[in-house]
Amino acid sequence: MMNKAVATSLVVSAITCIPYAVQAAPIIDVQFRTLSHNVKAAALTRSAGENLSEVESTDVTFHANQGDDVPLQGAATHDVSIGHTNFTHDVRRPFLVDSKPEKTNALHTVDEPFFNYQEPTENFAEASASGQYSLRETSGGKGAVFNYQGSIEGLSRLFAIDMDSRRSCAVYDAGSDGSSCGPKRVSYLTTTRLDASTSVDAAFDIFDEQGNKASTPFSMHLNFLTDGTASNGSAEPGYFYDGYRTHYIDVRTDGGEITSATRGATDLLVAENTSTRQFMAERSDNGLAQNITSSRADYKITGEAEYLRLNTELWSRKSLADDVPLTIKDSVIASIVFGEGATQANPIMPDVSDDERGFYQFSSGASGAWFDPIVFENYLFSMDSDSFFTDILSFPTGFGANFGLYGFDDEDNVFDLGNFLFTDSVDFTHLVDADITSFLVTGIEDDDDTHQFPIQLGFSTSVADFSMQGIEDAAAFLASFNTTSNDVDATVSEPGTLAVLSIACMLMSMRLRKHSK
Repeated sequence: MMNKAVATSLVVSAITCIPYAVQAAPIIDVQFRTLSHNVKAAALTRSAGENLSEVESTDVTFHANQGDDVPLQGAATHDVSIGHTNFTHDVRRPFLVDSKPEKTNALHTVDEPFFNYQEPTENFAEASASGQYSLRETSGGKGAVFNYQGSIEGLSRLFAIDMDSRRSCAVYDAGSDGSSCGPKRVSYLTTTRLDASTSVDAAFDIFDEQGNKASTPFSMHLNFLTDGTASNGSAEPGYFYDGYRTHYIDVRTDGGEITSATRGATDLLVAENTSTRQFMAERSDNGLAQNITSSRADYKITGEAEYLRLNTELWSRKSLADDVPLTIKDSVIASIVFGEGATQANPIMPDVSDDERGFYQFSSGASGAWFDPIVFENYLFSMDSDSFFTDILSFPTGFGANFGLYGFDDEDNVFDLGNFLFTDSVDFTHLVDADITSFLVTGIEDDDDTHQFPIQLGFSTSVADFSMQGIEDAAAFLASFNTTSNDVDATVSEPGTLAVLSIACMLMSMRLRKHSK
């Protein structure tokens, strides 16, 4: 499934405390204590002939507790490359002919049938890294959201440098009375190294409206993606290939505790940690931690704190000399919701509400937050921005024990995903080989007198715009679609010609809202 990595521009204002006569939850003020933001992209070559390196980086650190004015948003992007024009000697791209030399650092001449050297048409090494962060108050003014989005990419190809400086003498010709020496090209195979990283280390102090430290609920969602089309080269015997590739999380609290930490459906707080004040996790392909077995790693961390710190990093440093290109493409989105939106009891309310039509819209909703419209027995969720739904992180309690679920992609294909208990979480990316831009939840019961239907969602971007449409008759809505269950690997047919007009208008309205952004 294609990863739609989307850079999201965030407009951030200073977080202020706004008094309310009547409020559902205390107003909080979240402030940076420290912030470190690092982005680095480097491409390097190593050979017996020429060594080149291209490096760009951003490394900033602020300490508010030492008087620094910490910016509420920041971004950095770096791109570097090494091509044949960077070298003073003649450079060739090698292509295999019959066999490989025994060692990549061995000297060999062009008359040996190991490679067919051709003029290069592409860069030999490329690396890029980006990162952006923001801290803003929630739309209801009773909480705050921290967002971070980062990515690293790299490409490495084998190439050779042709040197004319060495000479060898030819063998005597029969009947000749002398010898001759002439130029003989010697080719040095080079290795290239990619070094790319993006990280943020942010620490927050949380205050109430009187300026006192306040232990406040938080919900953290981190989504790491590895492009499944990326290649690690062939790494056959005799060819040099090494390095590291990892993602890393370190969460620390004070004045509270971490109450849950999961990766997918796995409880990591018990399995990998001994303290409720600190949570750490790492996944890498170098054997130091759990190997990456899938293209996505999704973390959800909840708790309460008056001080919270998140340190997260994507890092890759890999080298190779191989005829098969090495490529890297990793990304991370991270969101922390403080106060409003962090729990089912204190969800984010719609920015636009139309109770008569049962239509509700949320703007710049944070991935990992709880959202709450008025209750309907069935709800259609539709993405209105350039993003897609990745998860239902939590169903609410008090609204029934069993929910039906249907997913829609951009072409209005429908997937019957089955039934889920209120204790389940849903990973759309594992259930369907398509980007889910809409989904329908059925079987909602109204057993909660306080909240309407709060639900915790995950997006493919750190923030997204989406809407919820109440559906009175789910059977009639779905009757005009041919659906498939999630255990059938088949393309779903388009809606039938007997589609109800209101359904067609509704789906068209979804697309118009999305494309008008």
